[in-house]
Amino acid sequence: MIAEIIDRIKKWCAGKNWWWRPAMLLFFIYTGVRLLIDPAYCSIFSGADLGVHEFGHILFGFAGQFIAVAGGTIAQLAAPLICAVMFWRQPDYFALTLTGVWLAVNLYGIAVYAADAPILALPLVTVGGGNGEVYHDWEYMLSTLGILGWSSAIAFTIRLFAFIFMWGSIAAGGWMIWQMVINKNTTD
Repeated sequence: MIAEIIDRIKKWCAGKNWWWRPAMLLFFIYTGVRLLIDPAYCSIFSGADLGVHEFGHILFGFAGQFIAVAGGTIAQLAAPLICAVMFWRQPDYFALTLTGVWLAVNLYGIAVYAADAPILALPLVTVGGGNGEVYHDWEYMLSTLGILGWSSAIAFTIRLFAFIFMWGSIAAGGWMIWQMVINKNTTD
């Protein structure tokens, strides 16, 4: 199955215009390095991610308090995954690398939030002008589940997945560019 996927991607790469993609890949590398240095780095994705996160609370508000609080994180993870499905179906396999980087950026942000749960040092966003009760999502979720003491281990695990998605997406993007270069007849 993996061999079939690799073959499908190689065929897709054949004849694609490659010249503009290295700039995008360099941006991904820059973002990945910045996040390695500072996991709280705010990337180009950060503003949209905050909006998606806050919308997730509203979207899942019907399902009870715990799911509504978790809904921010759920939406933040779902957005790049939904885009990945769309790009897979189109197909635009290079665009999948963008969704992988976007997912990694979200995971890094979520890890910072999870690690902050016991200390509550991060500034929080209030919805509705600050009139409602303010929750630190991860403090609430981990406390409710009785695992607040695991926040560091949970954050580390999330960061590990972020690292894998970030650098796996970058490697896949580089490989696809190479496939495009060795098959230079451009079609897009």
